[in-house]
Amino acid sequence: MALTTDQMAPNVEFMWVYQIKASGGHFTALLGDTPEYIHNIKPDDRVEFEKSDIFDWMYIENRKVKGNYTARPLLLAGPKEQLEQYRDIYGIICE
Repeated sequence: MALTTDQMAPNVEFMWVYQIKASGGHFTALLGDTPEYIHNIKPDDRVEFEKSDIFDWMYIENRKVKGNYTARPLLLAGPKEQLEQYRDIYGIICE
């Protein structure tokens, strides 16, 4: 998801979240990253956001990555060894 800060606007900070709960177009989740610019939240804090705040998404189904459109082209275009290392470390396949 993408969050903006009042102090740094229009800068945007991109952070992954997990344990997402949806209600219509409104979401709550736990923050999975350490923010660099936003100082009033920390990892594992519950955050709220709207559907329009979502920049990318990812989940794993049958060991295959779904979504993750920002990193997928980098992995597929990179060295074959890097893609194999990703598969070995995370046990998932990016097609």
